[in-house]
Amino acid sequence: MSSLSETDKLYLEKILKMGDGYVLDYSDTTFDQFFRRFGVDIHSNKYKTYGTSKAKKMRSFWNQERDILVGRVLTEMIEVYEAKCNLNGQKIDKELLSKTRDIIGKLLGEIPKSKPARTIERFLREDVALPDINKLPIEPAVVPVIEFRVEEARRTLEAGAYLSVVVLCGSILEGVLLGNAQKEPARFNRSSVSPRGPDGKG
Repeated sequence: MSSLSETDKLYLEKILKMGDGYVLDYSDTTFDQFFRRFGVDIHSNKYKTYGTSKAKKMRSFWNQERDILVGRVLTEMIEVYEAKCNLNGQKIDKELLSKTRDIIGKLLGEIPKSKPARTIERFLREDVALPDINKLPIEPAVVPVIEFRVEEARRTLEAGAYLSVVVLCGSILEGVLLGNAQKEPARFNRSSVSPRGPDGKG
């Protein structure tokens, strides 16, 4: 008996188009020929436990046979599915295909490929899209200064001078806040966190 879960079977039935009793576009003859390559007489009484349609025989095969045999059969059947889709110009559901391959890999005892670790170096190399500086609520005259600082920070990051990047980021933030204060001085002066003189006035 294979270790396929009910969820696994749902994915397999989807990709093999088993909803109406069929399995892909196999006829009774081609279905028999396919399985005989693996030493399986798929039309024998052994696989008629759920009925006589190709889909029901396939489900019976899954339930009765060992993982390794089920995995080998599914591997070639999925390869046939892929080839026919490519030759006939049919779109392949890549997400479903990937999930199916994972299921087959589990049957064959393959160790799933782990995603590469997100190292500090990889994180620092990730390109993060910046917002349009012209759309920031700041004084227009400050925009070129901030753009220059951002580009300077990019070059410094590429050079690996990470501490300098942190300092530049502080400078960029300071410029943005200054630009905002210059655009709305009255609002800035009313803020409870704006700088005050000895007399408590802004």
